Amino acid sequence: MINQRKSLEDTIRAVHDRYKNKPSPLLFFNEQVAMVPQKQGTPPTPDLRSTLLNGFVPKQDTFR
Repeated sequence: MINQRKSLEDTIRAVHDRYKNKPSPLLFFNEQVAMVPQKQGTPPTPDLRSTLLNGFVPKQDTFR
């Protein structure tokens, strides 16, 4: 069996012709199945400055 390489355009045309008259599976959406969100909300990140300082408060009389 000889390996025939097709260009990308030829492959896309062949797939298009193969499934030309078939309905899309996306058209048959089952409304009874709940949609699951693909991306969950990210939790709010704490303030970077307060994380780095970690409650540190400098003295008021540092320049004597």
